[in-house]
Amino acid sequence: MSLSLDWAGVLQGPPANWLVSGFVMTLAVSLIASLLASVLAVPLLALRLSPVGPVRGLGRALISAVRDSPLLVQMFFGISPSIPWCPAPCADGFKTRPMWLRCRAT
Repeated sequence: MSLSLDWAGVLQGPPANWLVSGFVMTLAVSLIASLLASVLAVPLLALRLSPVGPVRGLGRALISAVRDSPLLVQMFFGISPSIPWCPAPCADGFKTRPMWLRCRAT
């Protein structure tokens, strides 16, 4: 018994557009996340390497708080309050159902 998969339907029309737009979005989100992480890491590094004891302790506490909390909790507390300040397309994306839940088979 052999399994034969027909990828022709996936690689043309709307599914192909979804794949390409998903790939581009993944690259954009990765780049933005890397830049944001770098911008946030430099001040924390400066706090952590400070010669002043209380400042160094503050850096340790902040880093420990982020490292010891689950990513889902960080996303909930980071994304939920910021939705009202997001640009319209971004905020609308959080308020609407995902594309794959809106599609209907023909």
